[in-house]
Amino acid sequence: MTTPTLLALVVSVPQKKMERDYEAAKAAAKRRESWWKARAKKRRNWLTRRWRVTKRGNPTIKADGYRIVVHRKAEDWSCTVYKDETH
Repeated sequence: MTTPTLLALVVSVPQKKMERDYEAAKAAAKRRESWWKARAKKRRNWLTRRWRVTKRGNPTIKADGYRIVVHRKAEDWSCTVYKDETH
């Protein structure tokens, strides 16, 4: 059995730390990429989402903890955004 030299110990410790840092950075990059892809998909599918109709006949949808209600106001359209407490 040979004993590792001092130089080998000094080199291997930072190398192991670099490997851990690299793996952590790689995992973080993968999470960011996944988040951006999900966000892009959400934006792409926004218009195809199913809107519900309220009792008063106004279209409504829940998104990201908010409820959006679109309603007719005279000749124009308007919308109201509520913080959705059930989300």
